[in-house]
Parts: sequence; C-alpha cells; structure tokens
Amino acid sequence: MNQEKSLTCLTKLDNRLHGSFRCPRERGPLEICPAGIFLSGERGFFLQPEKAWQIDFLDGYQKRMVEIAKGIWGFAELGMEEVLSSALLEEELGRQGFSVKKGVAGLPTAFVASWGGERPVSGILAEYDALPGLSNRPVPRRDPVLEGAPGHGCGHNLFGTASMAAAVSLKSMMEKFRLPGTVKCFGTPAEEVCIGKPYMARDGCFRGVDAFLDWHPDFQTTAYYRTCNAYASVRYTFRGLSAHGNKPWLGRSALEGAEVMGVAVNFLRGHLDPGQPPEGASTLNYTYTRCGQYPNVIPDTAEAWYIYRLPTRPE
Repeated sequence: MNQEKSLTCLTKLDNRLHGSFRCPRERGPLEICPAGIFLSGERGFFLQPEKAWQIDFLDGYQKRMVEIAKGIWGFAELGMEEVLSSALLEEELGRQGFSVKKGVAGLPTAFVASWGGERPVSGILAEYDALPGLSNRPVPRRDPVLEGAPGHGCGHNLFGTASMAAAVSLKSMMEKFRLPGTVKCFGTPAEEVCIGKPYMARDGCFRGVDAFLDWHPDFQTTAYYRTCNAYASVRYTFRGLSAHGNKPWLGRSALEGAEVMGVAVNFLRGHLDPGQPPEGASTLNYTYTRCGQYPNVIPDTAEAWYIYRLPTRPE
C-alpha cells in the first residue's frame, strides 16, 4: 500500500472513530495494512483483523440473534417477571460455552454468564424487561397484540439479545486469536424500575470487572460517551382517616396529601438544574399507585411513586 492510500486509510479510521459508524453489508476486496485490514472501495474503512473477524462472526450469527430478539419481544415480560426472557438468554450463553450463574443477588431473573479466567475482565450489561401497556405487533404503528398488556417500548428485546451476542462474539474472537481475559455478560432485570443493578452491585456481582461495555437501541449507530445522572426510585405512603363520602369532614384523605405533594413537585420543576439535555436531562416523574377504589369512600391510604434523575445524589 502506498503512502497516499495509507493516509486515506487512517483518515477514514479517524472519521469513523469520531463520527457515526456504519458497517457496509457488502465489503469489497481486502488490502492488508501493517496494523490491520483496509476494506477498499468508496465506502471502505480500516479495521484490525480481530474486529474484521468479529464482524464476519456476527454476520453468520445474525439468524439466531433475530430469533432471540423476536422471542423476547413476544414474551414482553415486566421487570422481575422476565422468566422466559432471561431463560432464553441463559440457555444461549450456556450453549456458547459460558458458565451461567442464575438467580444472583436474590433476583430470580438475574444472571451472570462467565467465560475465561484471566485479566482483563470485560463486562457487558444486558436488559430484557418490557413496559406496561405497550403491547404491539412488530410493526412501526400502534397495533396492540392485547390492549393494555406489556410490550417493548424501549427496545430491550434488542438490548438483551445484542449484549448476549457481543459477549459470544468477543469470546469467540479471543479464542481465535488466543487473547487472555475474561468475558462476563450480566443479565440485569427490571431496569425500568431501577431494581436489578443496585441489588447486583450490593451483592458484589460487578466486583473485579476492569471495564464495562454498555449500549442502547437508538436512531443512529455510533459510539460515544453519554452523560448519566444520579437515579432514584422512591415510593411515598400517605396515611389518613377513612370516612363515607356523604360525611367527608369526618375523614382525612390520604390522597389529598399525595396530590398536594404532586402540586409542589410540579412547581419545583421550574427551579431544577436542567442538567445536560437530551441524554443527561434532569427529570422528575411520578404516578399514584394506590389512591382508593371508590370515590364515595375517603381513602385512608395513598401511595405515590417518584422516579427522578438529577446530576448528583445530594440534589
């Protein structure tokens, strides 16, 4: 390869590292560089042999990835209920040579799949929980399978599948090129309600990992740093005194206490540090999970569930 083409190769690499990355489905002739492979042609770019090999591996693994992603989409299980989804990922990782420890941190649908035994230890996070009320067929329009049932509105069927596939391809590449290290795929349930990862961290599941790789379905394929906020999930319980609705002055409505807090929080929003939108925006969301059953009964118990993302924990 001449000097001009080498410079073009490195320029393309730099552009790919600092911008959106897209791997062409049809790759042209290969030219060997001292540090790797240059895929010639108008849309070509520079790859190390290990990365080029991994792309080929994933091309061959695509059919199985689609099967698993469709399976998790169809299961559409809420957080802490991902029995079938976690089992599907655990089974595939076991089939690919990983040692799978199920039910870690006391969470039935959490797992840690490991391969290797040396340093460095690379961790890859997988999520697979659905959201309530978002049941849908795999089409780009509203078309519920069952109205009101759970569905994957955040792409976690893709998240879990691709994280599993990344761990499998990384293991295979390390075997192929005889590279030292350990690969761990962490099945982290109930991400949408912030349950899985905190309990797994508390129980030391992430201890000893040198680097974590994470991703999320998005409108673009790229690699970059994102800003994350401190996250908290809190349920507030309000107590009152029950009474019949025709004599409400004899009671004290717990729901009214929850509503007053909601009004105050809405006023507070205008005074929050906005953070770094869109990825690192400060948010404060809530819903009422218990608020009485009959309007003709003054509720003696109410519960409000708050989830907030702020730049620091003290805030």
